[in-house]
Amino acid sequence: MVAPAINVASAPTPAASAALVAPTSATLTPPRVPWRDTLAGATDLRAVYQRNITSSDPTQRAAAWRAWSACMPAFLGSATQAATPETLAAAMPQGPDSGLRIEALRSLYARCQGFISRRYDEQLSEASKVMALHAHGDARSGAEAAHELLAMGEREAALQRVADAVAALDPYEIRELSGLVGRFRRDAEQRDPGPDDAVRDAALAVVACDLGLDCGPGSLLATQLCAMQGQCTGDVVDRVLANFGAIDRGQVDTERARLAVQLRERRFDARRYFDQR
Repeated sequence: MVAPAINVASAPTPAASAALVAPTSATLTPPRVPWRDTLAGATDLRAVYQRNITSSDPTQRAAAWRAWSACMPAFLGSATQAATPETLAAAMPQGPDSGLRIEALRSLYARCQGFISRRYDEQLSEASKVMALHAHGDARSGAEAAHELLAMGEREAALQRVADAVAALDPYEIRELSGLVGRFRRDAEQRDPGPDDAVRDAALAVVACDLGLDCGPGSLLATQLCAMQGQCTGDVVDRVLANFGAIDRGQVDTERARLAVQLRERRFDARRYFDQR
């Protein structure tokens, strides 16, 4: 089942692009508070969304986006048919993990009831608003902003956002930086990333598990990876690395351990890691 189209521009507006390049001082230096995983163990993801979506802290608005996007638009359905784990599973490829996948969909569905139980027109209105906030950069993480800036050719601004994301030591932000190593390489040299780039991107994708992110097989992230991507075996690290295909797990583990130490000791050099021209 295909979710209905929502009339939101996919590219940021000129004002939003300017905000990405020149964020406010409040965006660059939010109040430093101990990081807490607001999504771990959350049985009502809409409650997390409501607590954070109007916050003045951009990291909390990004958390609201993560809570919403864990549920929507996958469970948005249509005016005539509600989306259920069964209808979603029926539209997905069948495989040996299909049984595990529908169980993951049911688990996610239960956590998403705060969104799903609302009337369809209310769901659609809320979806339009939150997607517009995200498109304009108001519910976008610093890591997502870095991806967008690099796509716009703003390498230095992208590196600054990477540095800001790393300085916050938010495991979600660091995880979302994955993919940028290869993109910086492609942008600089106009060639496909090499195996070393893939190892560094993979390490970024899983090092968050060493920094406080809940990565157990029953975690929200593991549930999402099974429900939406069909990766249902092992913990989050196993499921994430399965998406990288033929990659040397030993090299990833070595890079991950080195990266975790650098991040904890605040010795991480964003330019050296990402922009190896």
